[in-house]
Amino acid sequence: MAMKILSTVILLSICSISFSQNALLKKANYNYEHLNFWLAKSQYKRLVKATPAEETLVLKLASCYKLTHENERAYTLLQTQFTSKGFSSPYGYELFGELCLLTQRYDQAKMSFDKMVELRHAILDSKEGPMYPNATIESTERLSWKCNADINSLTWNSTKADFGGYPYLNGSLIFLSTRGTSIIKRKWAGNGDGFLNYYAYKKNGDVKQLKKHANTKFHEGPLCLHPNGKWVFFTRNNMTKGVGITDKNGIQNLMIYRAEITNNGKWINVSKLKINSNEFSVGHPTLSKDGSTIYFSSDMPGGYGGADLYTGKLTPEGEISDIKNLGNQINTQGNEVFAWLNNDLLFFSSDGLPSLGGLDIQVAKLMSGNNVGKPKNVGVPLNSNADDFAITFTAENKGYFSSNRTGFGSDDIYAFNLNEPFKFNILVNGSLNELNANVIIPNQPLLVINDKGEVTDTITTDINGNFELELEPGSNITIKSIDPNYVAKEWTYVATNEANQQLDLSLLRQPDLTLNTLITDKKTGKPIEGVKISISDKTTGKLIFDNTTGTNGYITNMLDDLTLNQSLNFNISIKKTGYLDKSVDFNYQVTKTETVNLHELIDMGIGKIEVGTNIADLIDIKPIYFDLGKYNIRTDAALELDKIVAIMNQYPQMVVELGSHTDCRSSKAFNQKLSQNRAKASADYIKSRITTPSRISGVGYGESKLKVNCPCEGTVKSTCPEEEHAKNRRTEFIIKKMN
Repeated sequence: MAMKILSTVILLSICSISFSQNALLKKANYNYEHLNFWLAKSQYKRLVKATPAEETLVLKLASCYKLTHENERAYTLLQTQFTSKGFSSPYGYELFGELCLLTQRYDQAKMSFDKMVELRHAILDSKEGPMYPNATIESTERLSWKCNADINSLTWNSTKADFGGYPYLNGSLIFLSTRGTSIIKRKWAGNGDGFLNYYAYKKNGDVKQLKKHANTKFHEGPLCLHPNGKWVFFTRNNMTKGVGITDKNGIQNLMIYRAEITNNGKWINVSKLKINSNEFSVGHPTLSKDGSTIYFSSDMPGGYGGADLYTGKLTPEGEISDIKNLGNQINTQGNEVFAWLNNDLLFFSSDGLPSLGGLDIQVAKLMSGNNVGKPKNVGVPLNSNADDFAITFTAENKGYFSSNRTGFGSDDIYAFNLNEPFKFNILVNGSLNELNANVIIPNQPLLVINDKGEVTDTITTDINGNFELELEPGSNITIKSIDPNYVAKEWTYVATNEANQQLDLSLLRQPDLTLNTLITDKKTGKPIEGVKISISDKTTGKLIFDNTTGTNGYITNMLDDLTLNQSLNFNISIKKTGYLDKSVDFNYQVTKTETVNLHELIDMGIGKIEVGTNIADLIDIKPIYFDLGKYNIRTDAALELDKIVAIMNQYPQMVVELGSHTDCRSSKAFNQKLSQNRAKASADYIKSRITTPSRISGVGYGESKLKVNCPCEGTVKSTCPEEEHAKNRRTEFIIKKMN
């Protein structure tokens, strides 16, 4: 309740109502917009009774119930519509989800928040947009939020609203209450209760309302004592000389005031801080131990939602400078309020961060450079399904907090003692990009592995390639990629205590290989259209590619199912009617994404089957080797002759002359005889393996048809290098007929 009193953040208006604006509706809307929920509630009840199907009115009435702590009544009002036809706006699901949290219906809250997100995305036509942290929390996770603390309600709580417990002079406490001891009983239209005033709780147990120097006829709010004991910074409704000041919408905002404290405890020289404005609220101050840094809450323009937490420097004059918003790790679309510093821990309450219902107390660790770590919900028993707020510390592990859970009054103060300190994980922000491409990798799963080799989490990058990790300080983890489209990689990381830790990772995409092939005529060198090309894996026998060349003789194929450093072992079959079939091998190691022109690496030309053509010029055939001075068929020679066997069996009408040639060395007679024996042996090998053996004959030409002019007969001494002599030593397979 106290947060609703103190936070004058303007509630968003719901869509205008389609029927005419009658006097009652105008009054109800006016009161709602000016935070007079107690008055607006009765007016909306009459309007809903007249038009129960009007969703806008029902939602406003439910909101009034919620803001005046009639949560069960608000839930009942919306529950039927949720289960029957649902709501037309995301706000309806958001409000119902919050009511489910407040009434401890966590599973139903998750369902409503899911609907809210779904409808919001549909309206925005996008999955981007403001985050609503509560929408992502499962009920089992909420129930696991706990801290080791003892709590007890204070005996000096009243039947009205009491909250606070702010350390003050001489061991006393200042708290706020609507219990009211003045003769004039003024009520605030926001909830029908009295206005908040300061009270002091003394060590001897006495409770007394502070004098007029500290209290006014409007709301007072959270305060903090400066370490010098001479200044007090406090929250109060905007007023001047007892007259309330409102903004352009008629809202009396909150302001931070500073007062000097005299030796007898009186507040004098009360002044508004320069940071204040008539148009927005500033309040809930808390100071560092040395008094140099201040944290506060405000709904000033430029924030993330309702009231945000800010920090700034406190000048020697008691003003605030160098203001900085604590960022969207702390601040949400909701309200972050009731800040309190305890050493290096910042405590506050939020209705936008994941909660058990309503306002929940959160805690975050202060980092270097005025940065703040990721907040965590302190859990039960400090938090409940009700509003829990205004936590303060009077010692390292003890203090007070307030709640509107079931108690003496609408808000009650509780003392607590922490039996063990809060433990914090470190938030690490990360990004994932493609190496050498400057391209983000969205929706990418990554495994998180602890130092025992156990997978502890699977994280996924968002649409911008970013991710978050929560790690214990000093923890040693390994992050492992698992997408087969990228080269497998592991990264090790040790979390430190530093703020704003960043982990930028890169993955190398598995390479793609583009194979370009140009098929040309062996004789003319011109491209050939309509050539069928088949590529198969020699290891697995899998057909990789099967297509036909176009008019330019080209064919292109992309291989994308590859891995880095993979060795390719392909056989390429080339076929076209009228041309001799060709089969070549292609071996290649993939080291990067690239385009390979096969015709630049291997001979991809094919020749027509014509009389007078040497088959050896058309296919990939190695020289036919014989042992020195011998003509028996060696194993390596047999492999090459088998290629001729295959061709002649493929073309049963083909007649071939096998010609064996030597170089000029040794005598003509010797060379003639040797070549004839080799020709006969080679031809006989083929004859035994083809149909109609007479289709091949062997002729020994000796040195009579030198391919390279290297004469060396008689006294002539050849000056040719060995390479040219080797060209003369050859076996030719000349097509003689194609019957």
